[in-house]
Amino acid sequence: MVNNKLLTLRRKLNMFRCSRKFTHRKFVIISIVLTFFIASKVFPRQSFENEEKAIVQHKYHIFNTSDPLVMINLVDQFLHREDSNERDKLWLLIVQGWLNSFEIYSESAEIICTSASFSSSLTFIRQYLRDYAEKLFLDNIDLQKHMIGFGVFYDYDVKEIRSKTHDILPNLFLSVCTYYELIVLIMKVQLVLAELNINYFIGKNTLLGSLRHHDIVPWSSIVEFSLPLFSKKKFINNINKKYELVSQEVTNAYINKEQIGLIYKVSSAPKSWPQIEIYFYDENSTQIYDSYISHNETTAKIGYLKKEDVFPIQMRPFGPLLLHSIRNPQAMISIQKLNTCESFPWDHQLDKATDKNGPIQIPCEQLRRVYSFVETRTSWRRGYCEEKITTKRLPYRTLSYFRYNCSENTLNQLQ
Repeated sequence: MVNNKLLTLRRKLNMFRCSRKFTHRKFVIISIVLTFFIASKVFPRQSFENEEKAIVQHKYHIFNTSDPLVMINLVDQFLHREDSNERDKLWLLIVQGWLNSFEIYSESAEIICTSASFSSSLTFIRQYLRDYAEKLFLDNIDLQKHMIGFGVFYDYDVKEIRSKTHDILPNLFLSVCTYYELIVLIMKVQLVLAELNINYFIGKNTLLGSLRHHDIVPWSSIVEFSLPLFSKKKFINNINKKYELVSQEVTNAYINKEQIGLIYKVSSAPKSWPQIEIYFYDENSTQIYDSYISHNETTAKIGYLKKEDVFPIQMRPFGPLLLHSIRNPQAMISIQKLNTCESFPWDHQLDKATDKNGPIQIPCEQLRRVYSFVETRTSWRRGYCEEKITTKRLPYRTLSYFRYNCSENTLNQLQ
């Protein structure tokens, strides 16, 4: 009898203990759920409030545009805001940041370069930099509204970036100072196109450089712009009227006969170097394509592109500038092309073949230890992807930044 009572008591004690454990676990689970629920409501609101404070602070103070956190924060907010008024405010801050960065870049180049041609380029910048920013960034509202990706090169140490050596780089055709002159030449051409209301996008080799380095292909020296064929007459008739620009039709062995009259070189007077090559494309209702007939892939500058892969035009980093790019780079650049570093036996500066027997090809991975390549990763939030540039000089510092929507069937297809 006593044993039965003891067994009954033990059962009740065990049930009580189990009940306590269950209640305790239930309480813990409920507490965890409530904690996550409260955090999901509070922290996003605090983050939003912090972003709002950041906007106000940046609005009334001149901020340090070489600080990655500042510029990344601005680009991040700009791409994720839906309110047009807030986007406009952020865009103004980004443009102001770009202006400040470019002025710092010019000041550093001025310390190194002393030639007369550099002085002429510097004079242009001092006279037209604000006008350039207004016409290309602030006035182009349509471009601003349709951007699915955006970024800037906000710590541009041109001497560090362009002072590299490797077998495939017997010399970088563009010295630090000549490179600056090329940047100014690009800005002049961009201004003319904006004033003439002519659209453009960068050609294949220039796009390759932007995707891979946020800059020119280091062992190359060519910048290519593609313009619609119907704008050719307007462009040719007006390119020489402003900013000391000179155009020249290409008729030499560098091209084939089909291309004569459809390729022009533009330079700043009185020098013929550096230069930009201008190509013209034709179009139908669904595609754009080279304005000359060619069955040779090596002479095709754009090939055949679906209009949905081209428009709306995007902006990509190119050194200290932002250039117009097709919406879907994969339509023009393959992954194999992106990962193959190739040097061709043609000297664009002297406009003749070099003494090399043929192109040199190596995997780009062999160059990464001596030259800056774009690093790509998935962003930690909001479904976006990021591109950035770093150097061995500052391995933990981001020098350039480009952010885009991973869900778009565009830039992320190259990664």
